[in-house]
Amino acid sequence: MYVLDTDHISLIQRGGAEGQRILAKLANYREDEICITIITYEEQIKGWLKALSSAKRREDTAFGYLGLKRTARDFCEIEILSFDVAAIEQYEMFMQLGAAKEIEKLELGMKKMGF
Repeated sequence: MYVLDTDHISLIQRGGAEGQRILAKLANYREDEICITIITYEEQIKGWLKALSSAKRREDTAFGYLGLKRTARDFCEIEILSFDVAAIEQYEMFMQLGAAKEIEKLELGMKKMGF
């Protein structure tokens, strides 16, 4: 199973070279092997809501609503992992063990690989 984080999703949404590299790598996997977390969904929704609340022009408002709509559509097509009590406990344990640095290293390595 390959879990995409918010950075991956944002790069894909922007459609640039990095997003295209991620999509090319993902093409090697079945759709049911790729997922996101509910945290990524939350961050995406919050980002679009923030863009909407700060929009000054009609075009910015329209762009914000388009992004919100696309997010709703796209996230219906991918498995979303829960962040339940067991996951929260596991996360807290990692943080207590100083795993934040290890997670940062893992994320950096994944970015270098194009994920």
